Amino acid sequence: MGRQPSPRPSWSTPVETFTATISRGGREFPFELHYRRLRPGEFSTIQYYWMNNAHFRWLGAGSSSKNFQNCVDLWITASRLDGMEDDPVQQSHALMAQCYPLVSRSRAMQNIYRDAYLKPAQIDASAEPLPNDVLSRIRNVVESRDRFSLQHELDQLLKTAPKPPARIEETLHDVFEVWMGRGVQLMRSKGREGVARFLAEIESRMKQYRKESGNVWVRHFINRFSYEAKSDFYLCYASAWLSLIPWIKEHRGLDDVSERFLSTWHQQNQPVELAPESLIGDVRNPGQGQAQARDGALSQSSVAPPPGPTHLRDVFYGQVLSLHPLSGFFMKDPKLCAAAEAYFATDPMSETGTQASIDYEDAYWNFIGAVLSAAYSYRLALDQQNVDRKEPPRKKTTPKSGRKTRVDRKAEAPKEEPSQEDQTTTEASTMEDFAARLNARCPHCRGELSFVSLEKCGEGAEYFDVLFTCPACQKQVTVPFPSSEFKEWLSPTVI
Repeated sequence: MGRQPSPRPSWSTPVETFTATISRGGREFPFELHYRRLRPGEFSTIQYYWMNNAHFRWLGAGSSSKNFQNCVDLWITASRLDGMEDDPVQQSHALMAQCYPLVSRSRAMQNIYRDAYLKPAQIDASAEPLPNDVLSRIRNVVESRDRFSLQHELDQLLKTAPKPPARIEETLHDVFEVWMGRGVQLMRSKGREGVARFLAEIESRMKQYRKESGNVWVRHFINRFSYEAKSDFYLCYASAWLSLIPWIKEHRGLDDVSERFLSTWHQQNQPVELAPESLIGDVRNPGQGQAQARDGALSQSSVAPPPGPTHLRDVFYGQVLSLHPLSGFFMKDPKLCAAAEAYFATDPMSETGTQASIDYEDAYWNFIGAVLSAAYSYRLALDQQNVDRKEPPRKKTTPKSGRKTRVDRKAEAPKEEPSQEDQTTTEASTMEDFAARLNARCPHCRGELSFVSLEKCGEGAEYFDVLFTCPACQKQVTVPFPSSEFKEWLSPTVI
């Protein structure tokens, strides 16, 4: 599964650019697509179609990127044709997707999930193989057939978002609901004018909080809001491919293997319902069936509730394989491409029987292992790029040979995420800051207080208790925090 020195996959044709026009609801949605034939393995060739995702990385307010706008407009039209035009969940998806141009250039989203693009020189599939401990971890995931093991590995590699304490998380969720409620109200009452007004208000508030907020959780809220805007645009993008794939099949003779490949490569996993009997060992596999599209069709699970108490976030955190830079490592590594070839060349509908089912599952999990290998390669290259940026711009030489050297990372796996202790420190500073706002001090010696823990309280309680200790006299003090005032203090200003 690791990166081994070997020839790159061959490309049998140059890139072709053309327009695919989808007709829905009396409107036409033209998409600029690119195509070339990809030979991932020794025997098969994949007809590869894609959009230029660089356009999605550098969107600005009022951007004229046709592919971006048509992805969103097709989503809105599909919602209307499916009778969900007034569904607040679908309206929220559409609003958030339209917020994405406001934040598409922001690096702050890397504080939620790593998907920063690399310099071309960093994407080298012929570099040193992955460390043995990494290869062992990948094999363990493949052999486990376990969704949670896969998600744990991807989270360790790519997820950077801290986990807020429960009460802070509840507050941030409430603020998000207020923001989106405001947007939905404007959209319903004033149409496009209302959407434009909402976007202008969001842009103003985002700039204000990034410059002025000293509260770590307010900054976290803004980063998460930005990332959710990206994720909702990716939902529109994936939904557009549900219409584009059948169009390509009809107009350009897409074969079955290529169809299965595109159905996986351009799709977005959705939150999974928390049902233990259906979660263990289950990873949503959009490539199993053929892409389906009808007038107004949405992604099969696009109307699922968002992540929360009843639904688990998808394993790839709202990302799409074709839009994440790990795909560059995947496409340039022949061994990873061979795993993809074995999987996509297997038609789960053509054969029946226990052995056929086992063979298909093996091919699927080997493909998952290949994706995980590409994710590790991406993370190592990203770490190296970050190191290179911090180093002085000079040539590094060894005393004997005079050759240029790089930071030694061959034997190092990517570093783990911040510990629970680090997250607790952030929680402590938040609670201590609010205690200072209340002028709460030790009643015994008037010393400053140090956070210990949150006390449990009923949902909707007017106050909640926070336990502190006084470093000066070593006595413990319980301070009642007014719930509404704490929420107001923590929350970004409601627009």
